[in-house]
Order: sequence, then structure tokens, then C-alpha cells
Amino acid sequence: MGKRFCSNGHDTWVVGRNKEGRCRECRRIGKKLWKRRNSEHVRHYNARYHKANAAKLARKKRRRKYGDAGLSMWDAHNGVCCICGVTAQDARWSGWVIDHDHDTKLLRGVICDTCNRGIGFLGDNLAGLLAATRYLEDHLKRARKVSIGGFTVNSS
Repeated sequence: MGKRFCSNGHDTWVVGRNKEGRCRECRRIGKKLWKRRNSEHVRHYNARYHKANAAKLARKKRRRKYGDAGLSMWDAHNGVCCICGVTAQDARWSGWVIDHDHDTKLLRGVICDTCNRGIGFLGDNLAGLLAATRYLEDHLKRARKVSIGGFTVNSS
């Protein structure tokens, strides 16, 4: 069977051995020490890797966060916001997000970051959105434009 303890005293029946017959715990500790001693190299390698594989890593993160349903929703959204219709070429575009209900965890759709923030600032519920809609409608009904110093001000 092989010896039970490695030269550093680790029980290899518990931690196991790798293909070369070395103690897995010693290998793990060795990797950790190498990374600490070569931190500058590791940092540069990681930066290059993340830059070269940004799309792949973003897709992996979306799959981990939202599952296959979110991934298929992302693939099918065609680069247009479900709320305002903005595309990636438009001037106010600031990125895409998968919108979801925080209470039920159900996915709603892919929207632009601006719309996502708007929904969030209005309480992430229908009541907040309806209150904002009523406010704007009431304001338009009562509004009377007055010019003051070159600025147009709505006055009641």
C-alpha cells in the first residue's frame, strides 16, 4: 500500500496523494507559498487572462448567478432594452442587466442599466411606478409654461 504519512507529517490516507504520489496537502501548501512569493507575476497573469477572456468569464458569471434560463434570456434579447428600446449604439446606453424580482427571484427580462436603476429608485414595485406616472400626468394637466430669464418653468 504505500506509506501512510508524508515527510511533513500529513496523513495521506486522509488527504490523499496526487498522480506523482505526492501528498495533496503539501502540494496545496506549496502552491499557496509560490503564489505569495510570485504575487506580481500572478497579478499580471490574472489581468492578461481576464482581459483576453472577458466575454467568456461574463457568460460564466451570468450562468452561475441566473442559471440556464437567464443565459437563454440574455442570448435572445437582441441588444434592445425591453422597457425603453435603447440599443448599444444609442448615446445614453450604459450596459445591460438581467432584471429580476428580488422577492420571488423570478427573471423578468434584459434591460438597460438606466431603466434598471429607474425601477430600483421607484421601489422595484408597480405602486412606485404608478405613483410616478400619476405625478407626471397630473403635472402635465396643470402645467402652464412661464419664461423666466431664458428658462422655461412650469407654473400652476
